[in-house]
Amino acid sequence: MPAVVDRTGRTVQSDSSGARGRLGRAARAPAATSRQVPGVVGSSELAGRDHELTLLRSALDEAKAGLPSIVLIAGEAGVGKTRLVREVEAIARREGMLVMHGDCLQLSVGELPYAPLAAALRDADPSVMRSALAELPVTARCELARVFADSVGADGGEAPQDDRFGQARLFGWILLLLRQLSDKVAVVLTVEDLHCADTSSRDFLRFLVQSLRAERLLMTCTIRSENLDRDHPVRALVVELARSKRVVRIDLGPLSEEAVGQQVAGILGTEPSSELIGWLFARGEGNPFYTEELLAAGASNRDALPPTLREALLLRSEALGDDS
Repeated sequence: MPAVVDRTGRTVQSDSSGARGRLGRAARAPAATSRQVPGVVGSSELAGRDHELTLLRSALDEAKAGLPSIVLIAGEAGVGKTRLVREVEAIARREGMLVMHGDCLQLSVGELPYAPLAAALRDADPSVMRSALAELPVTARCELARVFADSVGADGGEAPQDDRFGQARLFGWILLLLRQLSDKVAVVLTVEDLHCADTSSRDFLRFLVQSLRAERLLMTCTIRSENLDRDHPVRALVVELARSKRVVRIDLGPLSEEAVGQQVAGILGTEPSSELIGWLFARGEGNPFYTEELLAAGASNRDALPPTLREALLLRSEALGDDS
């Protein structure tokens, strides 16, 4: 079973069905009416993640009390990492927290420095951002504006021309900005797809985890675990971060058959038959995305994989390499 490791180093088990290797097999689905299989599916309820959500709610409460932390959420594609952080963000918004969300970018050539941080700062409430920036020295605003021009406007000052300590100064100013934001309101900062993070963002994350003190900040990062091969730079980063008492790692496993039933009921708006649940669980292996794609395929031609699911499986196979 995948493990959830808390800050004390204790390991507890995440829900997991243990179903593996059946997705590619052709299997006859139980009969279902067209009403039961909408073309676009998605459940409004988060199924099968009660334990993980409880852990994240606790981290939210601690952040509001000035106990910052970073939560790494790892799992294979489609297992529900983004769905889980979106649920946490929704809770945070309802509780009056500032939510900032940024995605890492994998470019065809080169890197875009600080891509997730830039996106997250653009996502911040403009009035809170202006108030926090007003508390910073002019030099800080000028240096931040050089990197985050669309969210931090320059105000006539000049940034230092000596770049020998440029990155160290910039890291300090980003940290100070986060502190000023969290002084105004408790903050949830989400970084999606950390496995695609650029070098500058990875280095800032190392700096941040060592620099956290009493900020009202919760940072969540999603990681596609099958992308982290032996030489992947984020693999070493994750191991390094996990040594800190400020960091919690959650490994999301597939849903149990019962949780798949809850997911499908949320999609259909009615209780599905046990036969349908069993077929979806066997075919989709408890992966929420696979389950949704199989439902979206409709009642006809159930022996064939939906095109989007087939492509997802091919990409996963390619990512695992020839030895898989």
